[in-house]
Order: sequence, then C-alpha cells, then structure tokens
Amino acid sequence: MITAVKKCGFNTVRIPVAWSNMMPDDGTYTINDAYFNRVETVMNYCFRNDMYVVLNIHYDSAWWGMFGAADSEGNAREDVRKEAWKKYEAIWTQIAERYGEYGDHLIFESANEELSDFVGGDNLGLNTKYEGVQGNLTNDEAYEVTNRINQKFVEIVRNSSDKLFCENNKYRQLLIAGFATDLDKTCDERFRCRPIP
Repeated sequence: MITAVKKCGFNTVRIPVAWSNMMPDDGTYTINDAYFNRVETVMNYCFRNDMYVVLNIHYDSAWWGMFGAADSEGNAREDVRKEAWKKYEAIWTQIAERYGEYGDHLIFESANEELSDFVGGDNLGLNTKYEGVQGNLTNDEAYEVTNRINQKFVEIVRNSSDKLFCENNKYRQLLIAGFATDLDKTCDERFRCRPIP
C-alpha cells in the first residue's frame, strides 16, 4: 500500500497513532513494546520508499478531556488535570526516546484536532466528557492549555537529544498542532508557541 501511495506521487505519510490503545491502566502510561514495533514497521515501509513520516498522538479516545476535567458542580478537577500532563509527558518522552535515532525523514507532531475547546461530544477536545463529566475550560483557557501542550512537546523532544541515540531530536522538524486544526482559529492572536532553541 505504501509503495502504491509513493507511485501516485506522494512523498509524506502521516501515521496517526492512538497510543492509549496499548497502554496499561496502571498510571505508568507505558506504551506496549509490540505497539511501538508495529508503528516502526509502518514507518520503515515509508522510509524504504524515500518518504517522510509525520507521527503524532491522534484521537486517542477521551483522555484529552482530562485537561479540562471538572466536577459535577463545574469546579476544576486539578488532580485529573495534573494526571493529563503526566500522561502527555510520558507518551512523548517514550516516543522521542524510542525513535530518536531516525533522521530527518521523521517528523513529530504534538497532537491533532484534540487541541481545542470542543464541547458536546465524547471523542475529541480538551473539554471532552471525562468520567461522565463535561470539561469546563473557557475558550481563552483552551488556547492557553493548547499553547502549553505544544510548548511541553517541544521541550520534551529537544531535551531528549542528550539521550543515547537521540541526538537527531535536537534538530528534528516538529509540527505544532494548530487550534482545532482550524486555520482561522490557529491564526488567532491567542495561539502561539514559544519553542526553546
């Protein structure tokens, strides 16, 4: 299939991965090694065809709602929000270290359309229903959290470059997820990322 895509003239493939699919529910957020291996197999199909790969956290169920978690009275659940950061950092630390030796044909992307103030569903967004309760981030707060998520992503990948076989992460191309993957919302003055060198 990848060879056919290349023959059609495409040179880039996004591999959208829901990492939580193969992760124990024990708070460690350790990604299953077999899952890593399968993603790597697909990446290598692309690299053998001289293609670029964009690898991200994609969809990944309702856990994104942890960032905006609130109780039934609408009060922020800071314990759950803190756990969201722990999970996000654990995922990107593992990805950056696992694939750090790959060259510039591998691009990391911080997230996907989950970075938004989405309300009203069970699948996407920082206000997704989590444990049956709707998140309560305002639009401004959702922008602020999105900026922080993107910044944390840059820091994790860049700081991993001092690990063995991860030197390429120092200069790796990083794709910063826009707000709700919406051009107008991403061009809003509230959206920004301050990447570290």
